[in-house]
Amino acid sequence: FVLTIGGAFLFDRLSLHLHQHFVLYSYQSYLASTDQLTRLANRHVILEKVTTLEKNRASWGVILFDLDHFKSVNDTHGHAGGDAVLRHFSIVLNEHCPAPITVGRYGGEEFIVIIPDCDLYEPIHLAETIVAAVQQTPFVMQDHAVSITVSAGIAYAHHHPAETVFKQADIALYEAKTQGRNQYRLYQS
Repeated sequence: FVLTIGGAFLFDRLSLHLHQHFVLYSYQSYLASTDQLTRLANRHVILEKVTTLEKNRASWGVILFDLDHFKSVNDTHGHAGGDAVLRHFSIVLNEHCPAPITVGRYGGEEFIVIIPDCDLYEPIHLAETIVAAVQQTPFVMQDHAVSITVSAGIAYAHHHPAETVFKQADIALYEAKTQGRNQYRLYQS
């Protein structure tokens, strides 16, 4: 009887420790894969996703988004206001990007969308939708609305290495910025 109770007690303690270990491991995995401000995938997750797509020789596309005049938002509303705008934009991205699409923060005010099936989810249509949604959704900060716009650059992999595709999307993004912002551009070789 004493052995049975002792065994049950030890089993209970072991179960508790295993559960705590699992919860801690899950939380650490979440922290390692998530941008803490926006709760989107971080750069590491984005690169893993692209590596998988390249290994599978899949056709994929990328959209780079950059918030227009973000420095002035930080200057006017402080870094807390800028952080709130980044979180707001991440919500807009999540609302318009279905599950197989990977959405992440690329750095600063740049965001990235990896589209694994360009036949099912057309990058140009997605970029157009998001650019319009951001312009039509004013961000309310304290007691007034702040107008936000975003520019986007699109590139298709076409069996090019990820580094090349990212550079192409960046070139297209730069073109969208220099041509007036609040628009998207497709990389043209």
